[in-house]
Amino acid sequence: MIGAPLMVGLGGGLIVRDTAVNRPEDLQASAKLNRWAQESGRKAIPEEVYTGLGEAAGISLIDRFFHASGQDVPLIRNRLTTWHDLSTSNVIFLSSVRFRTLGQELKRPSEFEFVPVTGSTSAVRNLRPQKGEESLYTPTMVEGGSGLDYALVTVWPGTARGKRIMMVGGSHTWGTEGAAVYITDPEALRDLRKKLKRSDAAETLQILLKVEVKDAQVVSTDYVTHHWER
Repeated sequence: MIGAPLMVGLGGGLIVRDTAVNRPEDLQASAKLNRWAQESGRKAIPEEVYTGLGEAAGISLIDRFFHASGQDVPLIRNRLTTWHDLSTSNVIFLSSVRFRTLGQELKRPSEFEFVPVTGSTSAVRNLRPQKGEESLYTPTMVEGGSGLDYALVTVWPGTARGKRIMMVGGSHTWGTEGAAVYITDPEALRDLRKKLKRSDAAETLQILLKVEVKDAQVVSTDYVTHHWER
């Protein structure tokens, strides 16, 4: 399932985005969108015409990863995802954490949460810091697409026995791509397996990753820590 930012159309081919607005019900709270709507004389209408470059790259990586093992992975826009999909299939949500997905509505347990720092940036709050861990991991991205982002990879038991739900996403689109790079890299997965030291299918696993970005390109993705939870 691919997430997408909330864009709005104002007629005449004008499509805009307020990065602080990520739910249709929050449109009226945006002074910028209200001003543009008044100036154009049109009502702001939610549009689905765009996804981030990082998410697009992540789709390609994951598709190639599964294709190499002979598995076909269908792509569904988040808005078209159904509860039936979650109960009959293994599901991967690939999306910036700022975008609403059906996976967030599951309200599954999480020991990490993204909290807003600015309208376009979210930090990762560690709700149960362990030895050597920080309580807050803050991205340091600058204009032009360079800096440091953080991403989470979470695997929960599915809504039906034997199924799994995975969520992959960063604070920025590049963090999402970096996480996709990590989970499709055989060497990174072999190293991760050594770090996990256990595997209980009934548990939730969350992996925190650090993504270095230069000139809007992922340079490296590194493991930071992980938590297991029943």
